[in-house]
Amino acid sequence: MTREDDKLTSIAEQAAHWWAIFKDGSATVAERRDFVEWVKVAPEHVEASIRVARVHAALKKPEIRWPDTPAEELI
Repeated sequence: MTREDDKLTSIAEQAAHWWAIFKDGSATVAERRDFVEWVKVAPEHVEASIRVARVHAALKKPEIRWPDTPAEELI
């Protein structure tokens, strides 16, 4: 993700993009470096990354039935 991309998408969308890159463990060294740089830019990037990870973790719980579970419970 380039700085140009940062201007085109919301922080939440950027965090989701990074989650997708890292979810299967195949991120490249360059992607890892770019993620670290992205996170260091603003505390909001850290918060958004944590929020995305929490939602995905919640969706994996057997007691959670998507879309029956309200978004408020997931977050």
